[in-house]
Amino acid sequence: MRSLRKIISVSVDWIFWLFLRAFGVECTIEQVRARSYEHPLDLPAESVLRPTETLVSAAESEYERAESRRKAVDDKARMLLTLVGLLVPLTGTLASRLEWPALSLMPLALFFLSAGIMTGYLAVGSAMLPKVSAVEATYDDEKLKRTLLLDILRSARTNENRTSFLVDVYRAGLRAFILGLVAVAAIAAIALVRPTDGSSQIIERLRRDPELREQLRGPAGPQGEVGANGAAGPVGPIGPKGDPGPPGPAGTPAPARSPQRR
Repeated sequence: MRSLRKIISVSVDWIFWLFLRAFGVECTIEQVRARSYEHPLDLPAESVLRPTETLVSAAESEYERAESRRKAVDDKARMLLTLVGLLVPLTGTLASRLEWPALSLMPLALFFLSAGIMTGYLAVGSAMLPKVSAVEATYDDEKLKRTLLLDILRSARTNENRTSFLVDVYRAGLRAFILGLVAVAAIAAIALVRPTDGSSQIIERLRRDPELREQLRGPAGPQGEVGANGAAGPVGPIGPKGDPGPPGPAGTPAPARSPQRR
């Protein structure tokens, strides 16, 4: 069972990576698994760190900016998923007005790709929070301040790396969504230019399918009885005189008569 879960997890990561690469995100499979980039943190050495009030305030502001940026991207991702959910049934409605409903498969595929990418965005990942461990609780005041300051800076920059990765994931989902929206606009234009309704589609199908016409017509019934002759109609007007016919053949001459005696 554990090996099956691992196979599924690895397969999902590879599919997610392919989706990201298809929509212009340059990342590695390791970054996909970590849901984070690996940019250098550029932290100062703890031994030379001086926890002044200005430095502590700057570190806390950096951490707050990283958290605010992550929340803003999360809100955009939820909005994008909502728009995808609204446009999928709209695309199905437009497909019913098309002579070739299969055209709607292209925007639907793009919308599902966008939803799949954003589902990967919502996957559980790692984040870093500054906290005091049991060992750090035994430090003296000066050393503890330096450790906490360094933890704040490390947490802020680690979370920034993860947020930067999620921003690229959101951009990939947005690109798929925009392409699907363009396809929907094209389908809507086709539906307006060539409007069709249910009755016209049925008539067209009847014209093309003689077997369906025979099924709807049903079997022929028995021949009915011969009815009575109707009344004679009024005499019609005399028609125009016809053309003279061709002359007939010459007749046989009559035999000569003998003279009678008196």
